[in-house]
Order: sequence, then structure tokens, then C-alpha cells
Amino acid sequence: MNMLHHSSIKDNNFFLIPHRCPLDKIADRVTKSRYRALGKTFCSSRFRGTSIAKHEGAYQIIAWQRNVARLQKMDVSLPTIVSLNLDQQRIIQDIALDPSFAGSQGLSCSQSYLQRMLTKHLEGRPFTLAHIDIMSIKFLHCLHLQEVLQGALAFLEQHETSVCYNVDEIETGEAIDEGSDIRIVDVYEDSNGTSLSWELTLLDYKDRLCFGKNGEIRRIDHLDIVFSSSSSKGEDIHLQTTIHGDTPERIIAALLRFTLKCWKGLACQIQTKQKTFYNTNAFPISLIGLIVQSLGIVIFSNNYNYFQHILAALQREQGIPLCIGIVEHIEEAQTYFPEFSLEDVYS
Repeated sequence: MNMLHHSSIKDNNFFLIPHRCPLDKIADRVTKSRYRALGKTFCSSRFRGTSIAKHEGAYQIIAWQRNVARLQKMDVSLPTIVSLNLDQQRIIQDIALDPSFAGSQGLSCSQSYLQRMLTKHLEGRPFTLAHIDIMSIKFLHCLHLQEVLQGALAFLEQHETSVCYNVDEIETGEAIDEGSDIRIVDVYEDSNGTSLSWELTLLDYKDRLCFGKNGEIRRIDHLDIVFSSSSSKGEDIHLQTTIHGDTPERIIAALLRFTLKCWKGLACQIQTKQKTFYNTNAFPISLIGLIVQSLGIVIFSNNYNYFQHILAALQREQGIPLCIGIVEHIEEAQTYFPEFSLEDVYS
């Protein structure tokens, strides 16, 4: 790992909250804590974490994420915080999306609508891997919720036998513009002593890619990507590839193949099963999103409007919106998300 970044990361201010943060303080810390960027040229950050407390066999879980993007000389900060209470059989007794949620796409990212989806699909259901599909964007209509909930479930599965009183994880990922390169730096820790650090660098990216008018990457011409990692449990990893593609589909497929290798390598490195390793910024869908967003922010000079186009392009499949936040008008919302109403926009 780059020694400058490694020494900076040793400062705990790189994490948004500390280990053992009281559960009733987490939401306030996540939404209000100041963060320390590794450099003035950072593009975006993704903070995430999970805290689990167990009492008389029942579980209280706070799962959270905070995305930050530097746009037009200001930082746009978007928290997603979900609290769950499980009984002794891990049945979800109640689930709540914190009112601080404002999405990433404006009014249609409605907290009230997404709260209804959480209640409808998850309350009364087991919080287990057998039911992980209902924690997806297909049912919840929000990628942030998918990342937060599947990450929390994975962390619980990894540590269930050691959850006597409480356990937590914290992670920070940051993309930095280094002139000709973009470097993504990520550090993970849990309260049981596991630590993991990785970097992904996009080398000499300028003039090697072209975005379309709707935010999708239309072309990449031989972009070199290097990935490296170190862990408290395993040997270091070093991977690299060259991405080339002339359609969005080929580009995403190439990125997916490489990020899958990175993700599988990290799972082996910290000695966890891939099926329980959703709790990482290196999960392929999440990492591809961070790569594409960071490229777009830098190439288009931190332009807010184009950043929105990039997010929208990432969350459409053959023109169909997967996330409620990217609908273009109320008619489209009601076509693909029939339980959405105008009241959700203004509530």
C-alpha cells in the first residue's frame, strides 16, 4: 500500500465513528461527524459500518452508510441508517429507516416510501441468508438499502458465535484524483481484531474513456487497473488488468470480471466465505459504482448535474429504473413502482 496513505490511515479520524460507539449515539455520529480526507483532491468517500448488541438472545442492530461526493466546491453528504430488532430466532420484529435519509436523486428518494417497503417485505421475516434476496433492490427499490442490509446480515453471519454482548465493524473508502491516476483507498476493521486494507488504482485514465449523454460509459480504450491489499489474517494480494470496451455492456462486464477477482481474493484473505462477504466496499456492484462515479466526477470537473446522470445510468437496466430515486417523472414512478404516490414526494 502507498506509504503516504498507509500512515494517514493510521489516524483513527479516517473512520467516521469509533469502535464500541453506543447504539443510541450512532445515528447522530454518522450524520454529523466531520471526516478527514486523505488529500484535497478527493473525489468521493463511502463510509459504512454495522453495530450489533445481543441481550437475552435477542439482537439490536444498527447498519449504516454515508456517501460523500465533492461537487462544485462543496461536499454532498448522503447518510443511510437502518435499525433492526430481532428476536431470539432472528425474526425481524421492527425495522426503521432513519429520518435523515434523503437519497441521492432528489424528491423521489422518499424516506416514507422506502420505509413502507422495508416494513412490507422484511418485518416478520427471518434475518438470514435464506432470505437475502428480499433485501435486494428488486424488493426495496433502493441500492443503498440493499448494501446496508446485506452488509449487516453478512457481518452477523460471520460473528454470530462471538456475539455475546456487542460487536461492530467500521470501514472507509475514498477516491483521490492524483493527476493522471485515480486511486481508491479502503480500510476495514472489526472489534474482534480483523483488519483489511486495499487500494485500486486507475492508471493514466485521461483520454481513455468516453461518457454518453445519459451518464453511461460508452468507450474505454485500454485502461490499466491495479489492485493490492493487505490483511491481519492472510498474504498480500496484487492483481491487475486492462479494460477495453466499445459498449456500456462490454465495459461493465469487464469491470465485473475484475472486481469479482478482487472480492474473492479479499474473502480468502480474511478467511470468510464468499456467500457471507457482502459487508465490504469491494463487493463488485458497490466497487463498480465507486469507480464509475469517481471517473465521472473528475472528468466532468465535479459537475453536480452530470454526477446525477452517472448515478441514474448505473441504476437502469435496459432503460427500466431499478431504484425509485432515478425515475424521470411521476408517471414512470407509478408504472414501475405502483405503490409510490405524490404524497411520498412531499411527506
